[in-house]
Amino acid sequence: FTNAREIPGNGVDDDQNGLVDDIHGWNFYGQNANSSDDHNHGTHCAGTVGAVGGNQQGVVGVNWQVSILPVKFLSASG
Repeated sequence: FTNAREIPGNGVDDDQNGLVDDIHGWNFYGQNANSSDDHNHGTHCAGTVGAVGGNQQGVVGVNWQVSILPVKFLSASG
C-alpha cells in the first residue's frame, strides 16, 4: 500500500487524516509512520496472503493482486 495523497518526509498531514507522513501504514502504538513488525509474524501472514506466484521464488499467496496496509497497534511484548 502507498498513500498517494501524502508527500513523504515533509512533516505535514497532506491528506488531513490526522496522521503525518503515513505513506506506508501507521504505528498506532508508537504514534508514528514506522509500522515495522517487531517479530515478523505480521510480515509472514502478509506474505501468506499476497505473495505473487510464478516468479521462481517457491512461494505463492492466496491472492496475487492485493494491497496490504501495514498497521501496528501492539508493542513488541504484545
